[in-house]
Amino acid sequence: MELSFYQPLWWLLLVIILSLGFAYSIVNRSKWLQRGAFICRLLAVLALIFALCQPGIKWHTKHKHIIFLLDGSASVELTELFKAQSQLKEFIAHLAAGDSYDIILFANRARKLSLSQLSQRLKRWQPGGGVANFRQATNLSAALRLARLLYPADHAKQLVIISDGIPTDGDPASEIALLRRQHVKLAFIPLSTLNHPEVAVKSLTADRHTVYYGENLRLQATLTANRDMPITLNFSNAGAILRRVKLQLHRNRPKLISEVFSVNTGCSALWQVEVKSQQDYFLFNNRATVAVKPLGRLKLLLLHKQPRTVIPFVRALRHQNISIETRGLNGCPERLRELLTFDVVILSDFPATAMTSAQMRLLRSYVKDYGRGLIMTGSENSFGLGGYYRTPIEDVLPLISRYEKEKEQPALAIVLVIDKSGSMNGIKIALARQAGTAVTELLGAKDYIGVIAFDGSPRVIVPLTSAINREQVTTAINALTAGGGTNLYPAMAAAKKMLESSLAKIKHLIILSDGQSMPGDFTTIAAAMADEGITISTVALGRGAQRELMSSIAEIGGGRYYETMSADTVPRIFARETIMASRSAIREDPLVAIKVGDADYLDGIDFNAAPPLLGYVMTRAKPTAQVQLITENGDPLLASAQFGLGRGIGFTSDISAKWAAEWLDWRYFSKFWAQLIRYAAGNRDAAGLTITTRQTGDKVKVTVGCYDNAGRLLPGIKLRAILTSGSHSRQLPLLAKGYGRYQLEFKRDSSRNYTLIVNDLTRNKTKTIFFNRHYPREYQLNSQIPAALSSLPRFTLKNMSERIGSVTFLHPIADWLTIFALIMLLFSLLLRRLS
Repeated sequence: MELSFYQPLWWLLLVIILSLGFAYSIVNRSKWLQRGAFICRLLAVLALIFALCQPGIKWHTKHKHIIFLLDGSASVELTELFKAQSQLKEFIAHLAAGDSYDIILFANRARKLSLSQLSQRLKRWQPGGGVANFRQATNLSAALRLARLLYPADHAKQLVIISDGIPTDGDPASEIALLRRQHVKLAFIPLSTLNHPEVAVKSLTADRHTVYYGENLRLQATLTANRDMPITLNFSNAGAILRRVKLQLHRNRPKLISEVFSVNTGCSALWQVEVKSQQDYFLFNNRATVAVKPLGRLKLLLLHKQPRTVIPFVRALRHQNISIETRGLNGCPERLRELLTFDVVILSDFPATAMTSAQMRLLRSYVKDYGRGLIMTGSENSFGLGGYYRTPIEDVLPLISRYEKEKEQPALAIVLVIDKSGSMNGIKIALARQAGTAVTELLGAKDYIGVIAFDGSPRVIVPLTSAINREQVTTAINALTAGGGTNLYPAMAAAKKMLESSLAKIKHLIILSDGQSMPGDFTTIAAAMADEGITISTVALGRGAQRELMSSIAEIGGGRYYETMSADTVPRIFARETIMASRSAIREDPLVAIKVGDADYLDGIDFNAAPPLLGYVMTRAKPTAQVQLITENGDPLLASAQFGLGRGIGFTSDISAKWAAEWLDWRYFSKFWAQLIRYAAGNRDAAGLTITTRQTGDKVKVTVGCYDNAGRLLPGIKLRAILTSGSHSRQLPLLAKGYGRYQLEFKRDSSRNYTLIVNDLTRNKTKTIFFNRHYPREYQLNSQIPAALSSLPRFTLKNMSERIGSVTFLHPIADWLTIFALIMLLFSLLLRRLS
C-alpha cells in the first residue's frame, strides 16, 4: 500500500487519548467486552486516518485507452471525413476486451463526440460548407490539450491524429512533446487536402503604414493555387478597380506580385486585392485588404533669399501634389506652433545671418524632437558659405561645412580688426574671441592670419602668421579683453600695412565694430586697399554702430556688409567670410550626378540620363550619413541621415536656374524632388512610439513601447488607447508591463475591421494601427506539414492490435477503509450493549 498524503498521520496522536481513556475507565463490565470495544474503536480511528491519506494498492493492467482526434476543418473535404468515420468504426470494432476509446472532433475548437453524434454532425455539413464557423480553423493544440484530460489512470494511453496535418492555431509541437513525457503513444493518419481546384490570396502588404497624397505606395500580394491556372488580379481602392493584372499560377508555388500606385485625394485608407479565376472552390479567400493611413497633402516651407528665382521649382512640386509656401529673408518662423504646420523645411540660398540663434535651435528641435525634415541645398549662402559652420543647423545636416583646401588653391592672408572698446564688454567680446577661433580653424596650411584689436588706439594681438600655428593664435585671441574708446582708422592703417607685407595672392580684411568711431579718412584708405587687391568686409554690431560708414567701407573695399543686432551671429559671419575669401568651397564646372547608394526615394529615376549640373558646394559627409549621389570628384552631392526622430538631407547643388538650369527641364526633376521631400517628412504617426501585436485565437495582445530621441525606453508616459469598429468606440486600459512598456488586450471578431489609436498624451504623439477583416487562415492553402506531425508513425489496424505494455497504477482503497471504520464503530456499539 502507498499513501498519497502524509499530513493526516498526525491524527495518530488520538490513539494515545483513546488508550488513556481505556486505562482509566470506571465502566463495570467484563474485561473481554471492554477490550473488544476499545479495539473496535481503535481500528475505526486508524482506518479513518489512513483513508484521509488516500492510500492505494499497486495494480498492473494491459488495457489501453485510445483517443482519436479527427480533423473537421474546411481544408479536409467531406468525402475524406466520411472515409475517416468508416475507419473509426472499424478501429473501434477491433478494440480488445477491456480497452476503451474517445473521439474528439476538432476544427477551430475541440469537442468530444460519440460515433452517432459524429455521424449526425457530418450529415449536417453540406459540400462546400466550410463557411460554417466551426470549420474555419485547425486548432490541433486545443484538441491535444483536451485529450490529456480524458485519459483514465488505469489504462495505457494512445493517441491517433487523423488530419491533413496543417494546423492554423497554437503550437502543436509543444503539446506533442508534453504528451510524450506523459508516456502517451502517438500515431498519425494523414488525410488528403482539398481536391477541388482552388486559388487564394495569402496576404496583401504595403511598404508603409501612412502615406501623403501624391506619394507612391507599393502593394505586394502573395497568391497560391493547388492547380496550374490562369487568373486575373484586381487592385482596388474606394470601390474602384485601379489595375488589372493577368498572370499564370503554378501548383503549390506561391507567387509574389508587386505594384506601385500614386495616392491621390480620392483614395481611402483601405486597399483591396481580389483574384478572379474560372476554377475555384472557396470564394471568400479570394480577397485581402490592407489599411494605409492617408496624411493628406504634404506641406513644405521653402526659405530663399530671392523667392522669385525658385518659381520653376515651386511649380514642379505643385504638380506633384505638394503644398509649398515660399518666404524671403525674414520668413523663418519664430514660434514652434507655426513651424509645426509644415512637414519639411528647405533652406535654399538662405544665409545663417537671416536667422537668430533661437530660430536655429527651434529648427533643430523641429527635426530632432518632432520628427520633421530639414533639407539644405547648395548656393553661396548654404553650408559653410552661408555661415552654418558649428551651428544647430549643421548638427541636423548629414554634411559638414568644414573642407580641406585643394593644393592648387592660392594662399589666403586674412586680418581681423576687432573693436575692443568698453561697449564690447561681456558677451560681445566673448563671441568676438569665438569668431576669431573659428576663422583659425577654417584656414589651410598655406594661409596666414593676423588680429588687430582697437579702442582709442590699435593693438596687434596676433601679427600676420601662418595658420599652422593655430594653438598660439587661439591662445592670443582668447586673451582679448574689452575697454577704452573707439578709433577705427589707425587700426585699418595697421591692417593695410600688415597685408601689404604678405605674399599671399588673396588678401582679405574683416572689421567688427559696435560703436561710433572717431573721424578718419576711411574712404581714401579703403580705396587704396582695394587698388592693392585687398578686399574688405564689415560687420556692424548693435544699434550704436555707424552703419553708413561700415557699409561704404565694404562697398569701396569690394567685400560684404553685415548688420546684426545679436552678437551670437558674429562667429557665423566670420566663418562665412573666411570660406568665401578662400575661394575653395564652390566648384562651378559642369558635373554629372553619380548614384552610389540605394534608397526608396530614388526608385524609378534614371540618373544615367540626367543632364549636368553647373556647380555645387564642397562639403564632407558625416560618419553617420548615407551618401546616395556624388560628383565625378567623389564629393557628396546628395546625403541623408536620421537625426533624433526626424531626418536631415543635404543636396550640395542648386534648385534654381543658376546651377540647375538643365535639371529644371529634366523629365525626372519633379519626381526626384517630390520623392526626396516625402522621405524627409518621414512617418510622424510613429514618432517615439512602437506597437507590436500578437493574436492568439480571437484574443489580440498589443504592446506599446515609448522611446526618447536617443532610442531609449521612456517611463512615466501617459497613454490612452481607443478601439473603433464601425460606429462603435471604446477606451481600453493600458497596463504598465515593464520599464517604458505598456500592454492591452481585446477580443477581435475576424468578420469586422478595427482601428486602434494610441495617444501619447505626455508628448502629444499618435500611433494608429489597423486590424483588417480577413478570411480565416484555414483557407490559405498551406501545404507544409509540421515536422512534429510528419515524423509520427502511421496508424493501421495491424499496429492497433499491438499492446502498449503493462501499466502500473495505484488502485484507491480509501472507500474500503471508510466502510471498515463504520463496521468497527458498529461492533464497538454492540459490545457496549452486551452485559
